[in-house]
Amino acid sequence: MSEFNYQQILPGIHLLSYNIPREVVSLEINFVSGGSWFEKPNDRGKKHLLEHCIVSRSKAMNHEQLKDWEYAESISLNAYTSSLKLALTASGHKSDFKKMLEQLYEMAFDPTFDQDNLEREKEIVLREISERRGDPNYKLYYDINKKVYTSNSIELHETLGDADLVSQTNLDDFYRLQRENINTSQILISIAGGDIDLDYAKTLINSYFNHSERKAVNFKTIDYTPPNKLLDFKDLKITHELAHEHVDATYIIPLKINYSNRAKRQIFASLFLNYGGVLYDRLRDEKKLVYGINYYFDISIQSLIINFQAEAKLLETIELESKSVFDNFDEVFRIDRFEQFKKKIVKAQLLDKDSLKSVLNFSKNVLLNYNKLEMYDEFAPLLQSVTTEDVKNVYLEIKENWDIKRTVLVSKNLIN
Repeated sequence: MSEFNYQQILPGIHLLSYNIPREVVSLEINFVSGGSWFEKPNDRGKKHLLEHCIVSRSKAMNHEQLKDWEYAESISLNAYTSSLKLALTASGHKSDFKKMLEQLYEMAFDPTFDQDNLEREKEIVLREISERRGDPNYKLYYDINKKVYTSNSIELHETLGDADLVSQTNLDDFYRLQRENINTSQILISIAGGDIDLDYAKTLINSYFNHSERKAVNFKTIDYTPPNKLLDFKDLKITHELAHEHVDATYIIPLKINYSNRAKRQIFASLFLNYGGVLYDRLRDEKKLVYGINYYFDISIQSLIINFQAEAKLLETIELESKSVFDNFDEVFRIDRFEQFKKKIVKAQLLDKDSLKSVLNFSKNVLLNYNKLEMYDEFAPLLQSVTTEDVKNVYLEIKENWDIKRTVLVSKNLIN
């Protein structure tokens, strides 16, 4: 029988679990404010290097011994970092749950670092910095963002860091940085799979923190959103030698994005923005004006972002066709698709719940984005309760803001 559980074990330490009949168990320890955004100026890039080394060895095993142990036990250990987060992961058979948990906890809360691992991974990270900064797509991305966002925006932050500072990293830096992560970041522990022993997971975490005073006032909120602000422009045309010959176009449309309207936004996106949606079908399949359409709801700048690629000569027509999609709701709204979406919610939910991580990841993402606890089973009724009027309200907000949207056009060629 499947069972979802959430509890805050200690201040700022959250435990999410989904016990589901599976042979596999997947674990993650996420330092929610452990990423490179929180580095001091003299540490730029060191958390990225820390991530490379934190699961490279344990107290009992050096790097080679640990690799042999993982192979023999069919256990996979890994880590990843981003601007905001540092996370450690493990996966393997459910019979090895305690074994994996003990190893991951040790690496996260009482890590062991050595000079050999530091030197090896330092060389790799320095090469990665050099290669990524030489990647035309990477350079193009940041060159564009410098013209779109203010200098203190998260979109201009590079997790890779400073090569000179990375090259100066020592073992004391690692212990200091990870201690900062432990003491100043909220920690989200996620467990999914079969035969999960929650009592053991809680007992073990308490053994690491029984002498620690964790005060919630020291933590960033779990849904912390860093600064992200657009520069002052209306229609921005960027000519760049590394861009494509055709135009990469982005519409930035002001839109309220919050916890309470997420179900409405999801249904709206299905009906208008996804494959089979009104805007998608109009621009791509019916008029053949664009190659494809991508979109996302950006909570940091409270906007709907629509991106597409097209020939420069078609941009004016695309603008007119797009605006016409958001001109008259009654003309373009398909009640049949609306009803079909609601009917398939139950089936889609059952398919998702069959996945090991879907239920857990849903709750984790809601927690990280909105600081709200919501179980997967609670969301389907919200989708079912969305009315035509709700969808229309999202539509009308886009319509009302269409003329104040910002446009970013990027091409290798000069755009008239």
